[in-house]
Amino acid sequence: MPILTLMTVPFVFTLGGFVFVGLLDPMAASLDVTIATAATLQAGYAFACAICGPLLAHVTRNWRKKPLLLATLAFLAAVNGWSAIAPDYAMLMGTRILVGGLGALALPLAVAIGVSMAPAEKRAKTIAAIYAGVVLALMIGIPAGSVIGGLLDWRASFWMTSALCVVSLALVARNVPNLAAPVIEKGSRSLPAQSFGYLLVTLLAFTAMFSMVGFIGPVISALTGFGPFGIAGLQMLIGLAGVVGLRVGAGFAERPAQNGLPLLFGGIALGLIVLIYPLSTGTASIYGLITMVVSILIAPTAQFGTAPIVQARLAQAAGPAATFALAMNGSMVYLGQGLGVTIGAFSIAQWGLVAAPATGACIALFGLGLSIALHRATLAPST
Repeated sequence: MPILTLMTVPFVFTLGGFVFVGLLDPMAASLDVTIATAATLQAGYAFACAICGPLLAHVTRNWRKKPLLLATLAFLAAVNGWSAIAPDYAMLMGTRILVGGLGALALPLAVAIGVSMAPAEKRAKTIAAIYAGVVLALMIGIPAGSVIGGLLDWRASFWMTSALCVVSLALVARNVPNLAAPVIEKGSRSLPAQSFGYLLVTLLAFTAMFSMVGFIGPVISALTGFGPFGIAGLQMLIGLAGVVGLRVGAGFAERPAQNGLPLLFGGIALGLIVLIYPLSTGTASIYGLITMVVSILIAPTAQFGTAPIVQARLAQAAGPAATFALAMNGSMVYLGQGLGVTIGAFSIAQWGLVAAPATGACIALFGLGLSIALHRATLAPST
């Protein structure tokens, strides 16, 4: 029960950042801004996570974890509620930055508590179980936000998120013991050059995908004509693709001699490229629906597949600095999300919606080249 409870923490935190992605059209109209501008609300959240998460985790590393997690969840509940009543874009952006910046403690706190309760041989599985909350948010939470926001109002999606934060807080208060954080050696913070290459892999994978995924609601509507229910259904499919991708990536991670990263970056690029022509026609059609489904089955699967490989390679390459390297990798995830949305918004403003997948595909192809170079560098000492 404690681990299942801790799974709700990344669930509500992820929900707080992206619950509105299927509602960008009505949100933009309500706030009197463009769709590209409304999408940058995701970037504010993601950039705040990338910057503040490691800093806050370092500052609070000696604090007792459960009280701090309860306070963080209470804060998330309050600020997501504030988002629901924000009168304009500027205030809503401020609440998004607060959710990302101060709420960024939620996930590392949940992981730290989970690790402190688990025996050494089960810590990896415990971390994976807690991180499953992110996938559940993609599969269930965000689609639910699209449906509720479509039926009522986009603000209702934030009220839903606030309520779920309260539920998570109550579950943590009841089911999670108040244990002190385990003492973890700092290790070295000097990373070998190869580690920076893998950090860049994470950055490129998330930047490529979020150039399009950050605008998933408008993209689906343009290709299919779907409303909130149809958008929610395809968002659920993205979550399922993520589950498959994690399993595919874990298989590659267990076989270091196989370089799965180029294949996966190729999959990201292909999944985005297939959207370019149907978006360029400007009309919704059955062809648009088919290509959207194909894109979802390929690109998110490939993008999620990079995560287990990168984490395994980072831990191996960084040696005693592995803990620091993995923390930095988390920052690259959020930084990639923010950059992807920002680059996608700029591209859409210049060239229209078709530019979102086109830009993401170019970034993915750059990642493909980097992953090949990294694999060659890994093999070099043994040849």
